[in-house]
Amino acid sequence: MGSFGLGSFQKILYINISNYLLIFGSLLLWLGFFLMGVLAQRFEKVLMVPTRWQFMKLAPTGILVYVGFQIYSIIMKGKIKMGIVESYIAYTSLLVSVLLTLFGIVRFFIILKKGIG
Repeated sequence: MGSFGLGSFQKILYINISNYLLIFGSLLLWLGFFLMGVLAQRFEKVLMVPTRWQFMKLAPTGILVYVGFQIYSIIMKGKIKMGIVESYIAYTSLLVSVLLTLFGIVRFFIILKKGIG
């Protein structure tokens, strides 16, 4: 029997695969927000409207910090979940990143409404 009374197949399915999907999904989320920054950069070049695209490209880096701690905890250390200190650092950086990214995207959409309409 594996962890928590799970069989080996169930452990792979419920723990390992879900952890890898979490890491993959977080990287896709970061990529999507980064591409929003690229879009804002091109919008600024074409229409000569300042969008502060540098902020939009840097704000989602907290997602990468979170993924880094996940990889360290799950793959390198072989744990099922992050430790307490790792969790505080990872989730705090994720929260700050989410708030900054939200602020940047809302500001970009306001600029888009002014520039297009």
